[in-house]
Amino acid sequence: MEVKAQYLLYDENCPLCVWYTRLFVKYGFIQNETRISYQKAIASESLSFDEERAKSEIALVTEGESTTYGVDSMLKVMANRWSIVRTIGRFFPIYWMLQVLYRFISFNRKIIAPTICKDNCSCTPKFHPFWRAMFIVFCGVMTYWLVGNYFNSALSGYLRNNQFSHEFTLFVAQLLFQTAVFKLLKQHDLYTYLGHISFISLLGALALGGSQVVLATMSSFGLETALLAPVILGVVVSLMLIEHIRRVKLLGLSSWLTVSLLVFRILIYPIVFTL
Repeated sequence: MEVKAQYLLYDENCPLCVWYTRLFVKYGFIQNETRISYQKAIASESLSFDEERAKSEIALVTEGESTTYGVDSMLKVMANRWSIVRTIGRFFPIYWMLQVLYRFISFNRKIIAPTICKDNCSCTPKFHPFWRAMFIVFCGVMTYWLVGNYFNSALSGYLRNNQFSHEFTLFVAQLLFQTAVFKLLKQHDLYTYLGHISFISLLGALALGGSQVVLATMSSFGLETALLAPVILGVVVSLMLIEHIRRVKLLGLSSWLTVSLLVFRILIYPIVFTL
């Protein structure tokens, strides 16, 4: 049986895309020569696909067949080894959830894994306000849950109130504060910046969530963690500021945005914690 040629297109300026398409090659879902960058594909006369759609939905060009995009491409690639995956994935409730998850990640992939484009940003997805808003809300909800748990379990002795329950309010306040500074500095592409700062908050929350597990394990062995908990918070906040500096530089924005973020932190912590 003749095997039809397939070409899986990926964004060479997207670390996330480079990573998972390499995994497809590594584990035998596709051949290395099958994997081709979008940037090279658009210059090829032999490959026919929707260039605009392929920016947000990974394209799989198959010889003699219509091009598939997004979830359909992923299911088709995985079916090269596990044919049942395509059957299960086409079941409507599962397919719908995969579509939602794929679009949620795809339209925010430049936020999740930012980078400086080598030559051009021709494969950058078009901004989608709904999926950016959902991304920011998701980051806020996760921050609310993880940071609240850390504060109330590991830092309860330092809180002004017995229970801290205003994490989402502070998350929104941070966005509003930075938006005001952003406008004052006359910067460009606000919604991209808000996506980045939301994701930085999520990264910090995940770090605190992991630290909470470590501290709870240490406490179960009778080790004292009261002094370690605020140190961890300080380290995490410092790393968040460093990551903010890196991302602001990648975006070509003013470094004063990091200064204003630091000022915001300085202003809110005395409200949350006792001195």
